[in-house]
Amino acid sequence: MLGGILLYVATMETLPDVHRPETERSDLAFAVAGFIALASLLVLAELLGLGHAH
Repeated sequence: MLGGILLYVATMETLPDVHRPETERSDLAFAVAGFIALASLLVLAELLGLGHAH
């Protein structure tokens, strides 16, 4: 649940800035790169057996 809250807050803080005309395209690139990096780390952790287990 904490991860969902963190994702929601990060999205609400980042995405509105991306749609402003004065915002550089690099801001969107950083947001996408951050998402890809986090997703890659989660997949790597799962492959290494470091993921959440029940």
